Amino acid sequence: MTRTPARSFRDLRVWQEAQALARAVGPLCEILCRLPYGDLADQLARAATSVHTNIAEGWGRYGHRDRLRFFDIAWASLQELDSLVEEAARSGRVSRRSADVVRRHASNTGRLLAALCTALRAHQPTDRAPRGADSRR
Repeated sequence: MTRTPARSFRDLRVWQEAQALARAVGPLCEILCRLPYGDLADQLARAATSVHTNIAEGWGRYGHRDRLRFFDIAWASLQELDSLVEEAARSGRVSRRSADVVRRHASNTGRLLAALCTALRAHQPTDRAPRGADSRR
């Protein structure tokens, strides 16, 4: 199977899955907004948006380190989202079924993001001496 190189962040499967994750979070946010948990809904929506926007922004960066930094931020937002969904489900604010739909998308996004970061780290150029190396020699 031959892969076509991604020309845009829109071509990345991880970005596409992160977009699906954000869409899956929408119904949970609607439920939470009807209850006195608007702040939780807002935080959940922001975390979901942060995942795909940081993937897009990272893809637009030139250097490996910059890309990885934004992908790491996306990873952290994914963990935040997972924690918020768990809180909402355990407290009974949303159904386990609704939470599981979001968790499935989060898991797929995380798997794809981890693979992308691993590939980038494997091909990261070493353009500077390791820490502690004596540059005077």
